[in-house]
Amino acid sequence: MTMQIDRPQPQRHRRRRPWLVVGVALLAVGLTVLAAIGWSVWRDDVTMQRAQQVAGAQLQQRWSVPDDGSALQYGDPVAKITIPRFGADWSYTVLEGTGQDILAEGPGHYPGTADPGQFGNFALAGHRVGHDGVFDDAAELQPCDPIIVETRTQVLTYRMLPSPGEASGTCSTPPTSVPGREIVTPDADRVLWPVPNTTATTKPDLALITLTTCHPRFSARQRLIIHGVLTNVRQKTASSS
Repeated sequence: MTMQIDRPQPQRHRRRRPWLVVGVALLAVGLTVLAAIGWSVWRDDVTMQRAQQVAGAQLQQRWSVPDDGSALQYGDPVAKITIPRFGADWSYTVLEGTGQDILAEGPGHYPGTADPGQFGNFALAGHRVGHDGVFDDAAELQPCDPIIVETRTQVLTYRMLPSPGEASGTCSTPPTSVPGREIVTPDADRVLWPVPNTTATTKPDLALITLTTCHPRFSARQRLIIHGVLTNVRQKTASSS
């Protein structure tokens, strides 16, 4: 009986496909980037939520004591804003200032523009994406949509204005040359004037609101501007404040 010896078979060399290696590497990089973006967005959302809780409590505390007439300081809570078009639970405390540290915590009020309800332009800034993107859906606003601002003593309802050639919606707004929507360059401070797009010294005869945010999404190349006009003022009772 003879013994059969198994001889090793010659191995076949497999060629590595460069495109496969590159594809796997790119996929790994992509997943890492997505994870980092997801973590950043989650962190920013949590940061804003916590900051909003603090700002809301500070605003309620301010309203619970008599107004001493002191001027608002940078970072102070100003008012509450609610925009139904953005969802039933969309409500934020507006802070004084528009620095990046402020906008990471919520919408900010441009210092020097009008106070809520005053003749002139109550102008606000907010992120569109990231940092919870408070004005992320600004492009969805339609003429006549309400923008509700609550102060110590009043609930103010502004309505988005129509733009030239655009239907005015279901409400009646005072006649004005101010468009409801425009896209401008970042240095177009004329949108913040007491009467936007006129002159910085034009005397206002209406109470306006302006929302500013980046445009297009994921870019700071331009600014999307929404203008509204005050159409209703409701006095708050002691129990509602």
